[in-house]
Amino acid sequence: MMKIFAAPLQGYTDKEFRNAHFSQIGGIEEYYTPFLRLEQGEIREKELSDVDKKRNLSPATVPQILVKNGEELAFFAEKLWNFAGWERMDINFGCPHVPVVKRGYGAGVLEEKNAVKSVLDALVKFPHIHFSVKCRLPEKDEKILQIFQEYALEKIVLHPRKASLQYKGTADKEAFARFLAYGGKNPVVYNGDIHTLEDVPENCEMLMLGRGLLRDPLLARKIAGEKFTIEEENLLYRNFHSTYVKNILSGTKKAEEKLPKLKLFWEYFLLHKEKKIRKKILKSRSFEEYKNYTEELFADF
Repeated sequence: MMKIFAAPLQGYTDKEFRNAHFSQIGGIEEYYTPFLRLEQGEIREKELSDVDKKRNLSPATVPQILVKNGEELAFFAEKLWNFAGWERMDINFGCPHVPVVKRGYGAGVLEEKNAVKSVLDALVKFPHIHFSVKCRLPEKDEKILQIFQEYALEKIVLHPRKASLQYKGTADKEAFARFLAYGGKNPVVYNGDIHTLEDVPENCEMLMLGRGLLRDPLLARKIAGEKFTIEEENLLYRNFHSTYVKNILSGTKKAEEKLPKLKLFWEYFLLHKEKKIRKKILKSRSFEEYKNYTEELFADF
């Protein structure tokens, strides 16, 4: 059976999303968190809160870390192990955001072979932790990816797009096939432009879903072969959305203050549904308007 993972997307797949998806939809092998980063030598409290085991319903949650050398890798490994006993961590070598890349993080690490080796050489210090890597295609030398097969990694997730493309164009499935042909001991996961079953590359045994899962939270289960009636889909989407809203509204802030976060969710969610109602949701000026418009969309299913 194909293993399907949920990709990390900054601003979208925080614990409120992951918890709602795990409890109401499922079908995911592991949920990857948006990356944690160092800010003035420490991890921000908000990001630590997102990877607090007590606040994550799925036991198969994997914190992702943004590092550019072995020292930073060691800091995160020790911090997250001591903080919550995390036994799995994912290293971000794929973020294409220009400021991140320019500072030598994310996909920027892939442009320096020594930087990649500096990070991976540090893994031997933490035999009690299972590390994976999520990466893009390097801008200059595709063969640098072969370095990953020289280390003991739990898996390698490849999004076959160069950082300079951001999310434009299409993912290079031929480049993914070339990477598979390199061989190696580490399992390889495909990530990029998966919105339907037809988008799954041939000879692919493991998938990571990103924006496709945001658009259709049932995508993993559909790829696994499940069929749903319109009524079943509507009920599952309703329950997922209401649980997400409940998760977002928990806390001390008023509902109106959480409105921008709720509207951000609809930038992808059910993108194929009635566009006029979606515009109303995105322009809602109060939580009451938001509730009315979302109900109107579900009623129009």
